[in-house]
Amino acid sequence: MLDVLQLSEAERRAYENYNDDLHQRASMINSHYGRGRREGSEEGLKKGLKKGLREGRKAGRQEGHKEGFDQALRTVTQRLLATGLSRENVAAAMGVTLAELAEYSDTA
Repeated sequence: MLDVLQLSEAERRAYENYNDDLHQRASMINSHYGRGRREGSEEGLKKGLKKGLREGRKAGRQEGHKEGFDQALRTVTQRLLATGLSRENVAAAMGVTLAELAEYSDTA
């Protein structure tokens, strides 16, 4: 281990300057590392939110289309049954089984 007290005044100043420089570099690296992590986290969060919103909207549209389609099938089923058509004829016209027809009919 280096005995700083044994160094001459000039050598001690040079050693202290060297140590100060090392501490400054370490501090700068630490600072840049922290800022880089923070910026990376913020960027990752933004990308994640954007992707999540995009996927959520897509799923919402798909669910909305399915709900709209199901509602249309219910309406058509009920109207056809209201005209007096048999459940068998309505199922055949719609291309569904009687069990599937029952899902779309309040009266089936």
